[in-house]
Amino acid sequence: MKNENKKKILLIGHSSQLAGGGEDEYERLLKYFSEHKDYEVHGLFPEGPRAAVFARYCYRFGYYPCGFFPVTCTGMFDYLNFFRLYFIQKKPINDFIKAQNYDLCIINVVVLIWPAFFLWRKTKIITFIRETIEPEIFRKVIYKFLNRIVSFFIAVSKTNKEDFVSITGNNDIEVLYSAIEDKLKLTDDKEFYEVTVEKGIDKILTEDRFKIVNVGALYDRKNQFLILNSLKVLKDRGEKIPYVFFIGDTKLDPKYYKSMVGFLEKENLNSFCFFPGPVEKKFYYNLLILFKAIIISSKSEGFPLVLAEALKLKLSIISTDTGGIADVIINNTNGIIIKNNENSLAEAILKMQDTGFSAKISASGFETYKNLLSFENNMKKLNIICNELI
Repeated sequence: MKNENKKKILLIGHSSQLAGGGEDEYERLLKYFSEHKDYEVHGLFPEGPRAAVFARYCYRFGYYPCGFFPVTCTGMFDYLNFFRLYFIQKKPINDFIKAQNYDLCIINVVVLIWPAFFLWRKTKIITFIRETIEPEIFRKVIYKFLNRIVSFFIAVSKTNKEDFVSITGNNDIEVLYSAIEDKLKLTDDKEFYEVTVEKGIDKILTEDRFKIVNVGALYDRKNQFLILNSLKVLKDRGEKIPYVFFIGDTKLDPKYYKSMVGFLEKENLNSFCFFPGPVEKKFYYNLLILFKAIIISSKSEGFPLVLAEALKLKLSIISTDTGGIADVIINNTNGIIIKNNENSLAEAILKMQDTGFSAKISASGFETYKNLLSFENNMKKLNIICNELI
């Protein structure tokens, strides 16, 4: 039953895919506010395999056609497609918000520009900056545009905040690093084993070989070819090659995935790489525990949620120096920061196979998680911001 005393809050998500850091963050926000005694939660998000999960946290929910400004544009078509979205998204969004008076709207990613534009005259808006938009000139245009209509910004890294302030001169922005709960939900051993059998990785997971994971959809911005090229370097040098598991959507860019598979076959490396695809979160956490290290190979990030997950579960971090990762990862202290080239990554992989070194790195990384990346602490800060705006 509706409680008239509750504040009406609208949360807008950018995607309803099964896996993805932004999607995970959105679900956490929905869950937090739905359990809070002071809020009535309304949700607006695209249709997709996770939409039913999002909907269960909402007093009222609706759908809009998926699409947002691409984080890294590759050509004129990307820009034209973004402006086309205005006409596609306008009616379903306006139909949903029509005759509704919201006390606050939280937009999950900064590239959801049109929903912000449709709502700014109706309510105060908080927008999360989770990515670094490229090229810079478009980032400047978007930040300056949103700065006129958004009430407050949340950056997921200090680097993102400093960049935003330098462009807009606006200090109405707070840093809340991407974070996860102190208690994670895991699946039971029987169900976990059944899923590994279904995905054909049950026997591989029990083999005594150094295992590394990469998490994220397979496409150019995530830069998984950097990992493949580093494996070739190790092979050519006669070094022991680790197993690498790529957990993420293979269908976002089918050509990219196909070229990865072709490269592995050509270089005779396909027996070392595995593609379980996207997996449910509770299974995903069980899986992460079995790995020794994680590689974040991205060309562009804000502050990836997988970093918090890996630190929480005591995986050793190997990452490119992108976004806000270097805000919390100190090279050779709680992780390894690499250059964006295969030789640098190959050296880091070899270094992590030293058990003494990797144990020191993972222990330090867990302390980083406890100090900076607690979801519960973040939500306390966000709730204060919401109350002040309302």
